[in-house]
Amino acid sequence: MSTVIERQKEADDYNTADKVLDMWGRGSFWIVTQIINIGVGEDQHWRYRIKENRLSVSGESENPGDVAALNRTIGLFATIGTLLAMVCAHFVLLFANGLDPASAGMLATVGHLGLIASGTVIVGMACGTTITALGCELVDHTTEPLPDDVDELSEQFTNGDLDQHEFEAQLEDRLTEVDLSGTSESD
Repeated sequence: MSTVIERQKEADDYNTADKVLDMWGRGSFWIVTQIINIGVGEDQHWRYRIKENRLSVSGESENPGDVAALNRTIGLFATIGTLLAMVCAHFVLLFANGLDPASAGMLATVGHLGLIASGTVIVGMACGTTITALGCELVDHTTEPLPDDVDELSEQFTNGDLDQHEFEAQLEDRLTEVDLSGTSESD
């Protein structure tokens, strides 16, 4: 079962400046998604679709479909995107320290134009993440993790302690127990 948090603001409601900032914010969200996928491991997978401004998560979660947790996730993405822009600004300033403003050369001119352009993009990313967060749709495809006894059952089958028929019968029994306990909690 999927949980969807609808957009708070549609793209049609944006003025021209908001649309430009939203474009940079979407780029920032995409970068953050790639970074988070490296860090979360195999339990979850995050996917961000730039065109639709949709963030999806799939895999296992202790609290699938929790709307408060999903809203915190959007805020976390916006915060990380802003921090990413600040880190980029730090490196741009470090680069600017190395430029000699008195030197007459193509490097200084290109360097200063690069500073202005990168500063514009950094401010756009920092401001754009907020606009993107307001318009982002979050889709949660996560499920609760299987109980540990299912893992133990799989291990017994792999070790050869159970044959195919016994494994399937016990697995079905345990999954039925999990399904029944899940439906009784939601009633």
